[in-house]
Amino acid sequence: MVPPSTQVATLERHPRDGWVRADPWSMSPGLLAATRGVVAALCPPASCGAPTDDQTIDAVTLQLRLTLPYMSPLAARGIVLLMYLFDWSPIWRLRGWRRLRHWDVEPASAHLDLLAASRLFGTLVQAARAAILTAYFDRPEVHAAIDYDPRGFMRQRIAARSNALSDGPAVPLLKPSAVALASAVSPSAEPADLP
Repeated sequence: MVPPSTQVATLERHPRDGWVRADPWSMSPGLLAATRGVVAALCPPASCGAPTDDQTIDAVTLQLRLTLPYMSPLAARGIVLLMYLFDWSPIWRLRGWRRLRHWDVEPASAHLDLLAASRLFGTLVQAARAAILTAYFDRPEVHAAIDYDPRGFMRQRIAARSNALSDGPAVPLLKPSAVALASAVSPSAEPADLP
């Protein structure tokens, strides 16, 4: 068992706690362009109010590249292969003569939705969509757009960890604490107000 930490947990998005993050997955310029095109096509459309500016798409692409080194090598190489496969899919499906990266976002998204409806490629599209949307919904601008503040959940998890490491009575880890519920109701609480 890990001894209880004497350090107070922080709610910073990227705390300076000594963790060294892996380098982004190395990609050729062609693969990077293909990945960016697939990311733009699989993120929610701007028509529904989702942030899809170039800066957000670039940040999601970078986050995907930062996630790949933490996957098993087979899974990471599979995601990379999917980026090539989906980029070339308009050509091999005879839907056009240009790769997906050169399409506008809405037709590219519709093309991948049709590909997702097929029995053969549906699971592959969902795998890529899951990897991309995980990075997308972790962005602060997306949190602001959907009016979500993750600090209440973070407070709950920090309290549950502290409780699990202490010698006190056991508390169910999945039941929200009163502090977590109060912070979810009042997301404007500042970090200085945290218990």
